[in-house]
Amino acid sequence: LFTFVQVNPSAELNVLKAVLLREGYLRRLHSLASLSSLVLQPGLSDLLDLLRIASVEVVEAIAEWRAGLGAAKTPFMWNGINYLVKMPSDLDFLAKCKPLERWLGFTTERNPFVIPLAMEMRPGTGAKGKKRGGGGGGGGGDQQ
Repeated sequence: LFTFVQVNPSAELNVLKAVLLREGYLRRLHSLASLSSLVLQPGLSDLLDLLRIASVEVVEAIAEWRAGLGAAKTPFMWNGINYLVKMPSDLDFLAKCKPLERWLGFTTERNPFVIPLAMEMRPGTGAKGKKRGGGGGGGGGDQQ
């Protein structure tokens, strides 16, 4: 037997809009980063802020889309990839820009929200969080 899931077109459209906006910021960031990895480019910090906000909006839109489906763990697929699984590594390329990491004071690897503690370093999440905190709090075992 087949199970059909009722899709809310409005919620799905909101996710698509959020993803497209975020992907646009990523493209701009790639362009800035490719200009020079030795010098911080003007506008880079503003672009990182916009990307952070867009990343949060994507997660919120996917959560709303999932709630409408009644399936909390249904992946939102983008170009054949679970978008929430893709997001953490999107900024890994910035780790090559050492002046940026020195200016930020933290790494951008596995850090889609550009915050001081990357995903796996936060208590209660990811692999390191599970070892220390027993996997509680952040739902580190969720497949997204």
